[in-house]
Amino acid sequence: MENVYESAHEVKDAIRDARLESCLVQRADLSVLSFDRHVVDRVGFKSVRLGGVGFQNATVQQTTFTGAVLRSAQFGHAHVRGTSFLNSELIETVFQSALIEGTRFMDTRLQNARFGSARVLNSRFNGVELYGCTFERAMLMHTTFADTRMQNAQMSNACFKDAVLIDVDLNQANLYGADFSGALLIKVDLRDANLVNTRFDGARLVGVATERADVSDSLRQALARGGK
Repeated sequence: MENVYESAHEVKDAIRDARLESCLVQRADLSVLSFDRHVVDRVGFKSVRLGGVGFQNATVQQTTFTGAVLRSAQFGHAHVRGTSFLNSELIETVFQSALIEGTRFMDTRLQNARFGSARVLNSRFNGVELYGCTFERAMLMHTTFADTRMQNAQMSNACFKDAVLIDVDLNQANLYGADFSGALLIKVDLRDANLVNTRFDGARLVGVATERADVSDSLRQALARGGK
């Protein structure tokens, strides 16, 4: 049976050799703790407060955050794999230069979150609010953005400048005012997407599907020159 902790003091005592593993943490305010350079393995965080908490250079694996508040949490250079963020708040959370693999963000608020220079692989963003989110110079591969309830992922004013997107599903995404300047898009699905006022200046497009999309002038020009 997994251990259950309900206070920051209990969690601090449970950490051994910078590892927290195989436990459930619920209804606790952990904002006084830091998990920088820690291994967080098979942990359930339920209804916890982690605002501003550091996970920098940490390994977070097979872990679930449910109803958690992680506003402005710091995951810079972290390795996040096989992890789920469910119905949580990650507004202004920083994933700068992180490696994110096989991870789910579901029904979660990520407005103004920063994924600059991150690598996002085989992951899924479902029912997520990504207004103003930054993926500048990031690499995204085999990743899906969707919203089964509202029919389109909310990504207006998101930034993908100089990013690399390979086999990314943005079907029906609301990308109003987004910026793909200088980006490389390979086999990206933009069908039925809202691309009004979206910028593709200097972007390169290879095998990009845009059927029925509200095409921006910038994208139309990029397609006309072969995405070069």
